[in-house]
Amino acid sequence: MADFEAPRGVTVRDVKPADFIKLYAEHLKRSGKMELPNWWDIVKTASFKEYSPVDADWYYIRAASIARKIYLREYTGIGALKKVYGGAARRGVLRQKFQKASGGLIRHILHQLEEMKVVEKCAEGVNKGGRRISSHGQTDLDRIAGQVALAVIAVVYRAWTILPARVNGRATKASNASVHTTYRTLVVLGSGGHTTEMLKLIKQLNVDKYVPLAFVVAATDDTSREKAKVERKEEQLKFFEIPRSREVGQSWLTTIFTTAKAFLHSMGIVLKYQPDLLLCNGPGTCIPLCAAVFLLRFLGVKAHSKIIFCESFARVTHLSLSGKILYHFVDEFVVHWPQLQTAYPNTKYLGVLC
Repeated sequence: MADFEAPRGVTVRDVKPADFIKLYAEHLKRSGKMELPNWWDIVKTASFKEYSPVDADWYYIRAASIARKIYLREYTGIGALKKVYGGAARRGVLRQKFQKASGGLIRHILHQLEEMKVVEKCAEGVNKGGRRISSHGQTDLDRIAGQVALAVIAVVYRAWTILPARVNGRATKASNASVHTTYRTLVVLGSGGHTTEMLKLIKQLNVDKYVPLAFVVAATDDTSREKAKVERKEEQLKFFEIPRSREVGQSWLTTIFTTAKAFLHSMGIVLKYQPDLLLCNGPGTCIPLCAAVFLLRFLGVKAHSKIIFCESFARVTHLSLSGKILYHFVDEFVVHWPQLQTAYPNTKYLGVLC
């Protein structure tokens, strides 16, 4: 990315601090102009710290952070930076007390930044001793900020291009029937009525075209597995299990962790099975699976995989929570009722399917 020009007008103030510091630290390391001191692997950044930094690149990260601080507030001195990087010192049973960071470390980094002509010292006036960003340093930092902005733009553009055509409005290319003779299909079985509807729905699939076909069930949902075996007793069925994203009555706070766990299991299933089509109809179990398929499309691993969401028959005027989440991401969103299509124009009404 070093050869890219920054978008005009982008400065350090326009990008996220963490993204900028990470990229500028990598730039400082690659440049070879900043030398690590002999004590870099044993020194602590402050007296109240128990250990030295764990990250092998901590010196470059701290240098990038200091350069950014001076960029944002010129004439910043060592005393002010000691307060910025200070923290609470533990004193046993006594109340914690604020302590400043190591001044020697900050001074060492500033000297190197001065040698690199990134910052300069104010030699006279009321701001004597303070540092300010040099013209060369400002150009350098803004260029790195431009690279951060370009990376963000590239990610947003990539995400926009893989959104379904019904959402981003781009023209769809005519499909070539000879490209796919069969479609690897992954069907999500929820529980209760969701499973019953889905099993009725897949009866209408062409058995010669949508093969192989596998099912995903929640780890605690034995009923859906048995229903599928009864409905398709003449077939050799393949099942995958994932943890439930959310149990009934589970708090929203703990749902974050259970959904993350379900997503990791979903990634393993999707990477192993490589589905061309993911078919789901409403339970929360399908959300991490849809996210996994969408991530593979984003990375270009399975760029042509499709997701079809069929809203529950019971939803007449409003979408389910899963439907509201997936409305803008699935390739086809099918509803059973015309009034629901009126409320959500980007859906497809095909009559009662199950």
